[in-house]
Amino acid sequence: MKKLKGSDGKHIPLIFRPYHELNGGWFWWGKDSTSTQEYIDLYRYTVDYFKNKKRLHNLIYVFNTNTFQTDTEFTERTPGDDVIDIVSFDNYQFSKPNQPDSVLKQSSIKYQAQVKNGLTILDSVAKAHNKIPTFAETGFEGISANDWFTNTLWPIIKDYKISYVL
Repeated sequence: MKKLKGSDGKHIPLIFRPYHELNGGWFWWGKDSTSTQEYIDLYRYTVDYFKNKKRLHNLIYVFNTNTFQTDTEFTERTPGDDVIDIVSFDNYQFSKPNQPDSVLKQSSIKYQAQVKNGLTILDSVAKAHNKIPTFAETGFEGISANDWFTNTLWPIIKDYKISYVL
């Protein structure tokens, strides 16, 4: 990361999203394996290590959750404004393959409601803490709908000022 430099010799900024989807239980740093304080300590240790021990100053730190319902759930494990630059979350639409259109439509409606709720909370938190909001990960497993990006995702994200969607 230290060796990445542009043609002008300056370090290239890198978006660094350690310990993502922290409110899920599928990673060793997640809610089922660490307490809130352990997670915060781990995140803060990582930032301190890169900034102070490794002298890396080109990292843009991202705080990232999985799907959530409330602002309290989203911010519960926030490691502090001094160690994050971007706030984000991940949310996917899931559906079994070869489902009838009516099942896919219900899946899309549920997904859209979750994302809209998440983006509304994200927007509020980002403004309150002077952070950059992003929708860090999304998609539809298998993308069985050809118009998913334009007719499912775009209508929800178009009215929010998020820096990127991946």
